[in-house]
Amino acid sequence: VVEPPQLLVHGSHPPWLTADGPLLDAGTDIAKKLADLLPPGKSGWYMFFSNWNAFAYCGAEAAVFEWAR
Repeated sequence: VVEPPQLLVHGSHPPWLTADGPLLDAGTDIAKKLADLLPPGKSGWYMFFSNWNAFAYCGAEAAVFEWAR
């Protein structure tokens, strides 16, 4: 789930990831609701993009995050 961006920096800038962590550490109502939907033993993660002022949330059985060049 990705919140609609509220662009704080205009132009064509890539998303600026400034925070991430376990789903519940996001502290948002959406993160709490999504964490409740995860089956037991499954992972949830959030990412916050500062220049979008928006969160992205992930839930998965298994995941790998890797930066692309």
